[in-house]
Amino acid sequence: MVLPQRPTALDNELFSYESLSRMNAGDGSEQDDPWWFWLSPDDEIPFFLLVLAARDLGRRPKELASRLRSYGLRVSRYDLPPGLTLRDALRLLTADMDSMWTPQSAPMPLAQLVRIARSADLPVLETARHLRELGVHVDDVATTVRAALARVPSA
Repeated sequence: MVLPQRPTALDNELFSYESLSRMNAGDGSEQDDPWWFWLSPDDEIPFFLLVLAARDLGRRPKELASRLRSYGLRVSRYDLPPGLTLRDALRLLTADMDSMWTPQSAPMPLAQLVRIARSADLPVLETARHLRELGVHVDDVATTVRAALARVPSA
C-alpha cells in the first residue's frame, strides 16, 4: 500500500476518524461499520462497498475506485457494470438491509436473492448477475436450486 504524501479531502472522507467513532458509539450493528472495516490491505475491495460508500459520501464509485487504486489497493472493478446505473445498483444493494454483506460473507441464500429480485422487480438470474458483478458472493442460481431440490423429501 502506498500512502499519498498529502491526504486529499477525499482521503479524509474515505478514512475518517468519525467512521470509527460512530462504530464505537453504535449498537454493534454491521451497518454502523466503516466501509473498510472488514478488509485488510491485501484484500481485493469488492465494488459493492464502494457503491455504498459513494452514496454516503456523495461521490461516484469510479472516483473512489480510482483513488484506492492510486494507493496500490486492489478493487474488484473500476466502474459500474455496463447497463447498471448507480441508482439500480443501490436499489439492489439496499433492498434487503436486514442482512449486510461483508467481503467474508457466505454465499447469499436463495431466499434472500429472491427477496431482492422481487423488491427490484428484476428476474432472479439478472439480479444474481448484477450482484456478482458488484462483488457480492452469489453462487450459481441453477446449482443452488438443484441443491435445494435435492434436500426436498420425495414420496
